[in-house]
Amino acid sequence: MDEENPVAKASLLTDAPLKRPQDDLLGRAEFARTLAQAIPRMPADNGFVLAVYGDWGSGKTTTLNFVQHYLEEQDAEKCPIIVRFNPWWFSGSEQILRAFFQHLGLTFRHNLSKKIAKDVGAALQRYLVPLERLAGMIPSPEGLIARLCLSAAILFGRALGQTEIDIQSARDSIDRLLRKQTRKVLVIMDDIDRLTAAEIRQTFQLVKAVADFPNTIYLLAFDHEVVREALKGVQEAPGQEYIEKIVQAPFNLPPADEYALQRLLFHHLRTILGESLPEDSDQDRWNEVFHKGIRTFIRTPRDVKRYVNILCLFWPVLQSEVNVIDFLGIEALRLFVPSIYTIVRNNKRLFTGASVDSLREDTNEEERKGLYEKFLQQIDKEEAKQPAEDLLRQLFPKFAAAFGGLGYASGWETTWRKEKRICSPDIFDTYFMFSVPEGVISAAEMQAILSLGSDGKALADELRRLADERGPGGYTSRARVFLGRIQDYTGEEIPLEHIQPILQALYDVGDELEQLNDSGFEPWTNDTYIMWITAQLLRRVETREGRFDILKSALSGAQSTYCVVSQVRWLENQHDEEAERVVPEDERTVAQEHLPDLREIALQKVRTGAQESSLRSVPRIGAVLLFWKQADGEQVVREYVADWISTDRGLVGFLENLAGVRYGLVPYTGPQPLINVDFVAGFVDDLDKVKGRVEDILESAPEWLSDNQASVLENLLKHLQLNNSSSP
Repeated sequence: MDEENPVAKASLLTDAPLKRPQDDLLGRAEFARTLAQAIPRMPADNGFVLAVYGDWGSGKTTTLNFVQHYLEEQDAEKCPIIVRFNPWWFSGSEQILRAFFQHLGLTFRHNLSKKIAKDVGAALQRYLVPLERLAGMIPSPEGLIARLCLSAAILFGRALGQTEIDIQSARDSIDRLLRKQTRKVLVIMDDIDRLTAAEIRQTFQLVKAVADFPNTIYLLAFDHEVVREALKGVQEAPGQEYIEKIVQAPFNLPPADEYALQRLLFHHLRTILGESLPEDSDQDRWNEVFHKGIRTFIRTPRDVKRYVNILCLFWPVLQSEVNVIDFLGIEALRLFVPSIYTIVRNNKRLFTGASVDSLREDTNEEERKGLYEKFLQQIDKEEAKQPAEDLLRQLFPKFAAAFGGLGYASGWETTWRKEKRICSPDIFDTYFMFSVPEGVISAAEMQAILSLGSDGKALADELRRLADERGPGGYTSRARVFLGRIQDYTGEEIPLEHIQPILQALYDVGDELEQLNDSGFEPWTNDTYIMWITAQLLRRVETREGRFDILKSALSGAQSTYCVVSQVRWLENQHDEEAERVVPEDERTVAQEHLPDLREIALQKVRTGAQESSLRSVPRIGAVLLFWKQADGEQVVREYVADWISTDRGLVGFLENLAGVRYGLVPYTGPQPLINVDFVAGFVDDLDKVKGRVEDILESAPEWLSDNQASVLENLLKHLQLNNSSSP
């Protein structure tokens, strides 16, 4: 095990009670010490019954362990003979009673002289034999006790074979023998409240039957309410009255100090979370999550153990993928308010994302508030409703906005994703699947990929690998996911010296990414993502000259053509004084005098591609040809296209490359080709001739014609016919 790693040292907490007072973190030791000092001084001439009352999980067994520890520290003569008996270990009334007398007999044998133990056993038998006859005549719990006491008496001593005995004489013998002992007998009974109602009644009838043995003290521990209900109606008396007939000195276990419970919880949190504890910048939100939510659920040591065990199981797996505060909050809901946890898990859209983006809403704010209120009504425990609501407010801004909190626009989603917040639609599923969903790029994988930032070629190869893998739901590529996620790291995480290699890698694979058949559900193309990444990274470079040097190097070495053209056109558009939105001078990436050099880099790639025929495979060829036309003139481009379409295969390839893609979303029909007739006419000399050739190709249906190519041709003919029908 890694001794330096707090997570590696974390382990599951069993529900086992503490045994050593020095391990006490909840103030139980002092109460136990006081009780242990009092027990030897208690008058027990005719027996004595003590009881410690406490709720389940409040630390009753730990307290009993501490009592025994302090008793055994005393002088041997003062320390009583301790009989530790837990009726919960046994199933059924008969087993409980039989086991009790076996424990009693074995303890006597180990702590009393052989003669006294033998005499006590004989006296018990003399006392119990007549009860056997009574048991056979009266079908009652008392009869059952008599039968089991008789069996236990045989274990204590040899059978005397007597059948007619004076009961009072036998009892006098037992009393006389026990009074001779200088040490008292302490019988400790635990977990009585875990028994069935019938077994609880049987155990108390057992205690009643033997409670007046001299020099014998009984220390019982149980949940008072549970036992009171179980004893209701026994001997036609209320449960409380029956308890009072047996228990002579009750003690309420002091409630665990709230701050002591918090100390216990934080002790374990430090072990599990280590350096992942909330940072100073998150303290305000952490204080709200803890004090208004988590703290109110932690009422007993058992609550701490159960909560810590959940964290211990899942934090080592998710620590690099989730926000620590959100993780602690949602796990508290999972354990203490499972109905709300399930509702959140099954209603991702209602809880994640921005609160004021109407494009992504199924319901308005008032309708959402109504749904949220119905959700909260499903919480069974009244005391859990407010802390659950407060936790939801802290975890989900959309929920908080419905109840008067701040509204957040969609721009915040990038921040939430970067912070790995549960309110991010991209991160949400990770909290509930306890693994990174298929196709998603985890935070750990992002860090691994970005570690290649100093080597543009290695990063480009990694992007190609991601391009071959499908993203969430299979609708997009993991490369598209990467282009979205890297924007979370462009602020400070990426070193300045890595900017040029990263841009080089993006421009290298830009054309390959643009050719991916993504889903169309997002309005932005991959080259737009690359443009955003470029802008964010270069914003960190203080001078325009420095930005220009990086761009010149990255664009010159790039293997893509369309991507380079696209980036240069974006830089030029920043200087367009006639644009609908004029970019302020201080926001422009490079200076006006830098544009000719960058434009020449892009043009040289286009010209070289035209000479080597590689231009024909460049994606979005229409945008590239327009860029080329503006620089070298229309005639040059038309001649190039005429040569390209001189064969049927060339014509089909040109039209296919020129065609865009549209998606039928309602219902979803997948990608469909879309071609602009006017755009085609801008590059070919005779559109009617092209139309005739297309009709011939479709009619002959050559083997090399793919389904997508046929769809492009059919789409072109359809739009030509529409244009003709609409002409005057």
